[in-house]
Amino acid sequence: MKSKILVLFVLFVCSSFVKPLPFNIHKELEEAQRIVKGTILSYDTENIIIKFQNKTTNKIDSAVVAGGLLNESSKEIDNKVSVRNKLTLSGKLPAIGEEVLMVISDKNYVRLFAYEKKDYYRFWTPIMAGSLSIFHFESPALPIFPNDSYYNVGDGRCFDGCLYPIDQIELRQ
Repeated sequence: MKSKILVLFVLFVCSSFVKPLPFNIHKELEEAQRIVKGTILSYDTENIIIKFQNKTTNKIDSAVVAGGLLNESSKEIDNKVSVRNKLTLSGKLPAIGEEVLMVISDKNYVRLFAYEKKDYYRFWTPIMAGSLSIFHFESPALPIFPNDSYYNVGDGRCFDGCLYPIDQIELRQ
C-alpha cells in the first residue's frame, strides 16, 4: 500500500513540473515535407493513422497522427472561448468531415493542423503534452486571441497556437 502511494506521489510531483511543448511556426512551415489542405475522412486509432482527401490532388492520402478526437469542429470550439471558458485545441484531432490544413513532417507525422479563420489559418498541434503547447512566432503571424492574456503570453509567444496569413502559406504535395 505504501509503495502505491509513493508511486502516485512521484507521478504527481513529476507532472507538476511539465513544461509547455514549444513550437516555432516559421520553422515548422519551413521544415515540413508536405503542407496539404484536406478533408478528414477517418481515423484508425489502433495504428494512429489519419485518412484524408487531398483537396489539391483529390486523392485519398494518409499520415501518422496522435491526439484526442473532437466531436465538433475546431472552429466551433474556438468560437466558444470566453473569459470563463478557456478551451484549447492542443492535443486534439479535427472532427471527421472537417477541412483543415496539415503540416506533415518528413517521417509522415502530422505536426500541425489549421483551419481557416477569415484571412488566416488558425494553427494548433495534435501532439499531446502534459501541458499546453506554446507557439513562438514573429510577423506575419499573430496570437490567436490578441486581447486575452491567458492565450497571448506576449513577446511573440502564444498558448495553443497562432494565426498565420493564408496568402503566406505555400502548399507542398
